[in-house]
Amino acid sequence: MMLRSGLCLLLLATAATYAADQGTIETLRSVQGASGAVAARKAATTVVAGGATELLPLLKGFDGATRLGGNWLRSAFETIASAELAAERPLPADDLTRFILDRANAPAARRLAYEWLKKQDETAEASLIPGLLQDIHPDFRRDAVALLLEEAKSLEGEDSARRDAVALLLEEAKSLEGE
Repeated sequence: MMLRSGLCLLLLATAATYAADQGTIETLRSVQGASGAVAARKAATTVVAGGATELLPLLKGFDGATRLGGNWLRSAFETIASAELAAERPLPADDLTRFILDRANAPAARRLAYEWLKKQDETAEASLIPGLLQDIHPDFRRDAVALLLEEAKSLEGEDSARRDAVALLLEEAKSLEGE
């Protein structure tokens, strides 16, 4: 009986902590001005203390965040990610990759996740960017075009069919820029 009540208390405490975390991220994402800075600072300290488990919730908080709220979310994310890498603990690469590839996520958050994933994994650019040629985020499209240009330069004197394929992809990318 005592074990059961102890387990119930633990579950309630865990649920309360989760709810508090959701509230702290909401505090960060909705900051309007200087009047919210005190609450935002407290919320950022709480979220940062949560460590790597807060990375994805912070990124998801970008959706609908105020401009100032986005700055607070970015700062908290970067503080955690920097501490994780400094401690030689890996960032959740699979989760970050899924987040980046999900076009429904806020563009600024997707880019932030990508930049930090690149810091951890030098193959991230080569594995992700080519598939983002038709992305809704212009920075990802530009990155894909830049990679294609580098590939085209390396094809000098090689198979003309490959060069033609790269040229076709570049034309497609240029047509997307006007949309």
